[in-house]
Amino acid sequence: MHQSSSSLLILILFVFSTIINGHQYTFDWKKLPKVNHLLEKFTNETNTPCLIAGIRVGDLNGGWVEWTGSFGSYADIENNIRCSSQTMLKVASVSKAIGSALIARLVEQGKLSWDLDISHYIPKDLFPKKTYANKTVNITLRQLITHQSGIRHSNDKDFMHDWEFRIKNSTQLLSWFADDPLLFEPGHGYHYSNNGWSLIGAIVESIENRPYHLVLEDFMRNIIGMPSATSESRDHLIMNHGQQYRIVDGNVLPPNIVDILRPYPHWPAGGVVARIEDLLIYGQQMLSSYNSFQSNGKSILKQSTINEMWNYHNSNVSINEETMKIFNEIIHKIKFRYVMGWQRRDFPTDIQHKHFSILNELYYLSHTGEIGSANAKLAIFPTFNFTFAIITNRGSLKNHMDRLAIETLYYLFS
Repeated sequence: MHQSSSSLLILILFVFSTIINGHQYTFDWKKLPKVNHLLEKFTNETNTPCLIAGIRVGDLNGGWVEWTGSFGSYADIENNIRCSSQTMLKVASVSKAIGSALIARLVEQGKLSWDLDISHYIPKDLFPKKTYANKTVNITLRQLITHQSGIRHSNDKDFMHDWEFRIKNSTQLLSWFADDPLLFEPGHGYHYSNNGWSLIGAIVESIENRPYHLVLEDFMRNIIGMPSATSESRDHLIMNHGQQYRIVDGNVLPPNIVDILRPYPHWPAGGVVARIEDLLIYGQQMLSSYNSFQSNGKSILKQSTINEMWNYHNSNVSINEETMKIFNEIIHKIKFRYVMGWQRRDFPTDIQHKHFSILNELYYLSHTGEIGSANAKLAIFPTFNFTFAIITNRGSLKNHMDRLAIETLYYLFS
């Protein structure tokens, strides 16, 4: 029998409402039991050992409400450790969304440029100048962070290169793919690439003279204010770290060996471990920057930077997602684009169903994470100043994550 627990924290007098298409929508925390039921039902139906979810909603005066809930039974079945909001779990590719803020801040500081060729940062003996269709081409940071560089994605064979755990930084990963041909001319296609993010990590290391994951840890703790977030590491223990599991024919089993190896060398692409609160804090910080509202007297990025990150950069990718029947027609119409470190989804402008008019002409930013036996989701809805996050210790759930985020928004604001 799965159990659940939740907590609600309200700071300052909180009222948040927004007017969309002539209708006013107000956040109603009394509807949280519906969200609790939604997530508990999903956890039970998917036989997930541990699912932790959270929301943060803020107003422009500094008030905010936070709710977190843990569902399922165990973060660590073998050692009888219960699932709770304090459990640390892998966030997988949500690490890219977090890392995008680090990169953007380095651009703001003048240490990096979105549009310089990467040879400005990486020596040619580590990553040779690329050609496509018999002509020399440039690769830029902007193309890397939007997956338009043409660099291939990682595969399971890549991870087996490091079965002895010898990789210590992102720069060492370049040899895995540096001599591989480009899939297309940079800027003229889209191909999701963990290796592209390894190259981003190497660029950061070239200007900071430290391993990427250490630079990111400092950024998460000291700039964003994520109290527990860290990088998966062979060199230190992570307290309250939940274990990973996979479900086969309804049975809970340990992860495959590749799932254990995968996070270690690919820190930029998917190496962050965090509590649910860490993701909620990051989402709130991004929204504060977007709204030019300073949190604790500081803003992690300029509003103009956020606008540039969240707008389109010529990527055009359709996506097909499993959804519950009630949301099927709407979600399958959502336009999907990969922007700078985030997946942007725009709702259609012709939603006729009166109960879903709240979604008309809206967009949200998110990133899904999956490392075989772990799933995560971070979603930000700027119009509602609303952040939604989930972390789990089982895989094969990523196609459900957007539906859960949208349904939660609908319950709390409709």
